[in-house]
This record gives sequence, structure tokens and C-alpha cells, in this order.
Amino acid sequence: MSAQVTQEDKDTLKVNIEVDCPCEVGICDHSMEEVSKALQQAYTRGVRDGATGAMENVREYLKKEYPGEYAKVEAAANESKRKLN
Repeated sequence: MSAQVTQEDKDTLKVNIEVDCPCEVGICDHSMEEVSKALQQAYTRGVRDGATGAMENVREYLKKEYPGEYAKVEAAANESKRKLN
């Protein structure tokens, strides 16, 4: 049994579920376990990608609308990172 989630394109996830069990019904308890795993993987990936995309959009907006302030904050953040290393 396996569940695999792959990114087809920017907006599409493809889910493959393979179940090898002796049950005669389409979705049995064995396959539901794999369906649950696949749904969790897709959800986790979507949340991560959504959060990343949202932050990139906010960053680009701030950079465009407030270039001077953004540059100052970016320089301060880079300085903090440098000090930590």
C-alpha cells in the first residue's frame, strides 16, 4: 500500500493511491488508511505552499510600495542574521 502526492503544475496536485488487499469492495478500511495519508500529505503541502505564496506576495507589495522602508528593514534583518552566525 502506498499514497503519493506529486505537484503537476502550480495549481494541481496529483494523488496516486495503490492498495493491495483481499477485500472485494472498492474502498475498504485498508484503502481508507491510504486515502487519509494522501489527504494529509496534500493538505500539508497546500498549507505550506499557500503560506509561502502569501508571504512572497506581501513581500513584493511592500518592496514596491515602500522601497526605502523595505530596504532599511531588509538591511537590519540581514545584519541580525550575520550577527547570529
